[in-house]
Amino acid sequence: MSQRQAYDTPGTHDRQAVLPPVAAADATANFVVFEAPVHCKVEKVKVIPGAAVTGADTNTKHLNLINRGANGAGTTELANYDLTSGNDAGVAGLVLYAPAPPLAVVQGTQLALQVEKVGNGIALPPLAVVVEFSPN
Repeated sequence: MSQRQAYDTPGTHDRQAVLPPVAAADATANFVVFEAPVHCKVEKVKVIPGAAVTGADTNTKHLNLINRGANGAGTTELANYDLTSGNDAGVAGLVLYAPAPPLAVVQGTQLALQVEKVGNGIALPPLAVVVEFSPN
């Protein structure tokens, strides 16, 4: 039995977070989007913008998935999506991370979405982040 009975049911569960809009001039920021409720395996992380985003080369943003670990101090980059020319984010969203095999984490592990400013940046609409995981 897991630490929390809600996760005793086998299969994939999900957690969702909504990030506020980001202005072009906003500095790089980290947003915690997931804290593992139990020991689990992260299967997928999807980012869904509130409106389509068109990438640009010089002034842009990068979306980086950071494993902050159980103490919240980790800095390991698991995945990234650079909103450069030709790399757009449509309203259907994009799969930012889908490791094979899934990433095993302990209860309390935090994942953050880092919105990294490059050059003068670009504005981003609110972003929904969906983390799919299965309890161990």
